Amino acid sequence: MANHEGVAAVISDYVTYRLIPAPSEAQSFDLMCFSVTSSDVTIVILLLYRPGSSCLTNNFYSELVEYLESLALCKCQIIVIGDFNIRTEKSATMTQSK
Repeated sequence: MANHEGVAAVISDYVTYRLIPAPSEAQSFDLMCFSVTSSDVTIVILLLYRPGSSCLTNNFYSELVEYLESLALCKCQIIVIGDFNIRTEKSATMTQSK
């Protein structure tokens, strides 16, 4: 996704990390995915940014599900964080309520 805020991560030198490639290029959000390992624990972190200027569509949910399904194969803890820009205080539309 071009011309948007994007995502970034700062990772300590005390942990081992590995970038996890995306299964496909997302059109509705920017992301960065990586695993961090410290001693005997590995955690996968998915950082996500969906521009608030873009309409919330079913494509967003389809792409997000695709990423989450691919991460489920990691068989470890997964943390999904970021700015989804979904306005929950407005009256819920079908797309927002997913």
